[in-house]
Amino acid sequence: MNKITAFVNKEVRRQIQALYQRGGQFQKAADTMKALLYDITNKDNDPIKVIDRLPMTNHGETRIKHCIKYDLPGFARLVTIRDNGWLVLLYLGSHDEVDKWLTKNTGLQVGVKDVESGLFEVFTSEDIKNEEARINPESDFSGGYLYLKLKHFYHVISSNLPSLIKKAFERFDSATEEDEILEAALAVPDSAQQDMLFDVFILLRGGLVDEAKNRILAYQEQLTLIADLKVEEIKEVKSNDQYLNLDDIDASDLRILMDNKDWLEWMLFMHPAQKTVVERDFKGSARLLGVSGSGKTCVVVRRAVRLAQKYPNEMILILTLNQSLSNLINNLIDKLLDLHHLVALKEKIVVKSFWELCKECILELGNNPMDFKILGRKTDKHEENIDEIWDEYYLCKNHNSDADVLFPLHQTLLVRGIFPPEYLKQELDWIRSFIPFGARDEYLKIDREGRSIGFNDKEREAILQGLKGWEDKMLAVGAIDYLGLTNEMFKWIELIKPKFRCILVDEVQDFGTLELSIIRNLAEEKENDLFLTGDIAQQVYSKHHKIRNAGITILPDAYIKILKNYRNSREILAAAYEVFKQNTSEEQFKTEDFEILKPEYANFSSPLPFLRKGASLSEELSYSIKYLSQLLGHKEKACICICGCSIYQVQQIGHRLELPVLDEDTTIGEECIYLSDLEQTKGFEFDRMIVVNANASVFPNPKLPKDEWYREISKLYVAMTRAKKELVISYSSQLSQLFENCKEFFNEDLWSDHISGTLNVIELPNSEKNTLPKSQAVKMLGKDFLYHKRSVGISRELQLKLIELVQGKSISLSGKKIGWINMDELKNDVVSKRDLPHLTRIFGSTVFKELETVLTANEDM
Repeated sequence: MNKITAFVNKEVRRQIQALYQRGGQFQKAADTMKALLYDITNKDNDPIKVIDRLPMTNHGETRIKHCIKYDLPGFARLVTIRDNGWLVLLYLGSHDEVDKWLTKNTGLQVGVKDVESGLFEVFTSEDIKNEEARINPESDFSGGYLYLKLKHFYHVISSNLPSLIKKAFERFDSATEEDEILEAALAVPDSAQQDMLFDVFILLRGGLVDEAKNRILAYQEQLTLIADLKVEEIKEVKSNDQYLNLDDIDASDLRILMDNKDWLEWMLFMHPAQKTVVERDFKGSARLLGVSGSGKTCVVVRRAVRLAQKYPNEMILILTLNQSLSNLINNLIDKLLDLHHLVALKEKIVVKSFWELCKECILELGNNPMDFKILGRKTDKHEENIDEIWDEYYLCKNHNSDADVLFPLHQTLLVRGIFPPEYLKQELDWIRSFIPFGARDEYLKIDREGRSIGFNDKEREAILQGLKGWEDKMLAVGAIDYLGLTNEMFKWIELIKPKFRCILVDEVQDFGTLELSIIRNLAEEKENDLFLTGDIAQQVYSKHHKIRNAGITILPDAYIKILKNYRNSREILAAAYEVFKQNTSEEQFKTEDFEILKPEYANFSSPLPFLRKGASLSEELSYSIKYLSQLLGHKEKACICICGCSIYQVQQIGHRLELPVLDEDTTIGEECIYLSDLEQTKGFEFDRMIVVNANASVFPNPKLPKDEWYREISKLYVAMTRAKKELVISYSSQLSQLFENCKEFFNEDLWSDHISGTLNVIELPNSEKNTLPKSQAVKMLGKDFLYHKRSVGISRELQLKLIELVQGKSISLSGKKIGWINMDELKNDVVSKRDLPHLTRIFGSTVFKELETVLTANEDM
């Protein structure tokens, strides 16, 4: 007799853990269950002989066909279904829990659409007229009409229904009583369609959308019940994210799944779609496009280990842009090698950020001892970071006026409603991501793809001069950023020789063309040379990104997609994707070989994400910390992400709040709550995620072009899709317009609804970049004021007047003021309307009205 095929529902993992936590005899039951699974996984054992070591219960079971229950130590039971050629382990729990589960899952069967896609659950009532023979999942009390959850499936099942019956079904929601659904179903003439419609809408009411669709497929005979399959067909059924074929999994992977004591171990568990990619060989380079939460990082880690085994005498490189992601992957590699007793392979797998790689290569190739000075993220003496150095350069501080060449363009951008320091910094980064040192003149004639503000020839020449000044400034103070390091590395491009047999790049969409060119040179073109993973919806940097321009060729059959999201609940992913979809278009992501993928939802639910209001950013943060402190369960992790702040500003806030911050040096440890900006969350996952400061005045940045907001929206999408169980979007004034057309995907409430008692509101540091403290802001000269965010949108005429008339001296002519010491003195005269006719004449009536509006706007100055 052939050995039968055994499957296990992956929820059994959680059920084993639940028994462990009860201790005593329940822990013994959990140990018995784990030993049973390991023995079944042993290829030499017959699953039926293994499971029949357990005593069967004394009573049969009619609620589920082919069901057999087994007794375990400690008053626990295991529910299975089995027949000729197959065994499915369904549920594990105490006697009472098993009885409740069986009642809730009356009518459960499993079947296949095709052997490659694995087992799926089908709930079918034996007789809808008999209450005890009907399926009866409880309502999940989610919002919206039930039929809308089916999308195109609804047309399939309703096209032939009489109008009145169809309208009845379209009125049902999760609060609809079972009898109402039954009455509508019984009004349908065809009995098979009656049963199907009742089952479908009862399942939808319970939030079981995938199961409802499976019931439709069974009705259409597009899904075959396992009991109707031949034994040889059952053996070919693959694992999926719900049921594992235990023939597909080895003992170490099963241990990862069942123990799950370490969150790193859970990140290493492979779903079947991921396993296929890990084990596949390619003639050359390959690219994996995977939606958020599809386990791309797991694929990279697993594939690196496989390649290290395949090419035992050669080096494998895993490359990231983000240092914290590099740290995470290094930990995952260590964990995986330890679990599989492959620690010796550690010497063959290198994990680096691109920063580390370039620094190492330059020091290997160069002869200039000054290289050691410039290869750091901060200045040698003053520990300034790149943001601070940029501000110093752009504002022409410390007797360096190189950035003055950008001032005419600065004025033009102000008129166009753009905050120039941020936009021009992005422009310089775009140039440096694409054009190396010796070819910068190319910028004068190329199409600035992805940049929406047009620049004429003279303005482009000024930008190149400004870029040279910026690079000189960094060199002078002893600092260099990622793109500066890339350009330094590119100087040696002809000398760069292959160092690695294979290179695996995580989050490739954030690498610029020059960076990709360097990567291409580090691995010889041959089988499995480059493996690039990414998701265009998570592109967060202003870089030129062209894979072909970097000399990387990917054959058509080496493009792979993973659409299934395994991390987020259906509600969280639906909300995040809707916000992204409603506010971006595919045309904005003009990046070759990438497409915006529509994710397939994981089949588990959570409450809808929240849009939650506080009184201020300080209050939002105070509420968030208290809320999470009260709510987080054992070993749960949470992140509070702050919109509109750079990582430097978040670090300041983190220091004040004494909370760890996700930055390049962070490794997730024992702490429960972390702070972050939007983009640093990439690569991590958290049980609960709170995004604060989501105000219209802050996000997306209203002082940057609307046509380029898509990068900001990508950052938000990244942050939202880090949440596994709960997502809160918090704001304090007017909610960001990004959510305006998506509110049906959220619940709306107030922070005060969730926290009772006194709240100690935390005082925050003044961390807004490019905003001076009030005491200094009021003392600005006219030209200085043009560098302040308050100046965005003002006319060229007003700009010229401020430069001319506010120069640090109080000047009068014939008793009339024609010059002011600073903006504060001017504001006092304007607000008091002192000598209004004279002020109107000197500024001009139109310009004076504009000045009055700017100076009296509701902002600190």
